[in-house]
Amino acid sequence: MPGLGAVRRWLRRDRGYTLVELVVVMALSFLVLSLPMAFIIVTLNKSNQASSRTESADEEELGVQQLTRDLRQAVPNTTTSLSWGSSSATVSMTTPVPGTAGASTQSVTWSCSFGTPPGTCSRQVGSTTAVTEITGVTSVSFNPVDVSGNSYSGTHSGKNST
Repeated sequence: MPGLGAVRRWLRRDRGYTLVELVVVMALSFLVLSLPMAFIIVTLNKSNQASSRTESADEEELGVQQLTRDLRQAVPNTTTSLSWGSSSATVSMTTPVPGTAGASTQSVTWSCSFGTPPGTCSRQVGSTTAVTEITGVTSVSFNPVDVSGNSYSGTHSGKNST
């Protein structure tokens, strides 16, 4: 076993690392750190994408719920018009003003465009500015029918019935 004097002489002689040793250690450190970091970055990106899709789906669900609510609240015996084609659809109806228990009514118009690129559905109350409620609409499939169960085709305007 070397004595204390031998260790002191060895320490005095050893003044640090060589450039080659530092470069090798830096390269190995880079490899050891970059692989887990790459995995973490990929995982965070995928998580962000999933979160964005979830948020978009939630927003679209709220828009569809609003459209459903408007259609269900259409005031009986008022004029509702529907028009649709291969790339757009519009429905105008009269609904109660919220908070008036049906004493006041308002005109609500939904306008949707769809296809490529994905379209949108906007809601306009009265003469206010239309607000986009649903985005990313690629297609719409529906079959409106009257109270007797007869299908409409293309355009319809008429009185609602209960």
